[in-house]
Amino acid sequence: MPTLVGGPVSPSASGDGDPGDSLAGPPVPGGERGKRPRPPLRPAARPDAGEWVVVIECDGQGVRVSPFRVIIPLADLARGRGGDVLLAQTVLDMLERRRAAGYPDDTTFRPVVRFVVHRDGLRAFHLAYPALNNVSAEKRTALDGD
Repeated sequence: MPTLVGGPVSPSASGDGDPGDSLAGPPVPGGERGKRPRPPLRPAARPDAGEWVVVIECDGQGVRVSPFRVIIPLADLARGRGGDVLLAQTVLDMLERRRAAGYPDDTTFRPVVRFVVHRDGLRAFHLAYPALNNVSAEKRTALDGD
């Protein structure tokens, strides 16, 4: 048992009697914790490797590009609706702004487009990935289990 300044801490001291639930917080009515909307992911700067990551989240409703918080619905990603053009133009604008903010002779800048594909976002991923064929950046994919 851990010892604090006031003395030893026992499971019965917390009042719930179950030592495994002491960190779980108070019980939520209905037995389930409410789902909160996921906050948008932000591009990550990696000074060591020189990478600058643009995150594109793919879910059941469409794609979300960070940090601009541009949301493109799934229906607009279909051919002829303009979503693929908006996605490509948004990513190109982000990369151009980042290049303009750096030094002109900076050779360490390596843009990376990272797709985070949620469980229900496979269709959005398959519609969004080809839209970025003309973007000169490394593309990576991460599957999210949420």
